[in-house]
Amino acid sequence: MELGHIPIDQAEMRQVFTRARREPITVVDTDGDAVVVLSSEEFDKLCTTAELMDSPEIVARYLTYKEKAARGELELVSGEEADRLLRERRRTGT
Repeated sequence: MELGHIPIDQAEMRQVFTRARREPITVVDTDGDAVVVLSSEEFDKLCTTAELMDSPEIVARYLTYKEKAARGELELVSGEEADRLLRERRRTGT
């Protein structure tokens, strides 16, 4: 991927960076064309999600888990909660 360089005032760029770290922002030019600026962490998450969704096996497994959750057979938790539960399991050995 080739990165482009656009002249921009340093103070304006700081504002863009600060806001993009909190949330994706849309930049629209005078012709109405738009781009989205987001943090590198958010970009990495999107790339990972796209890569996972490109795998039919992973998508099928995800849909199976989602159906089980809808039937009450399992509980979906956030990634943070899953990490916490795994740390607790390792700590207690259960």
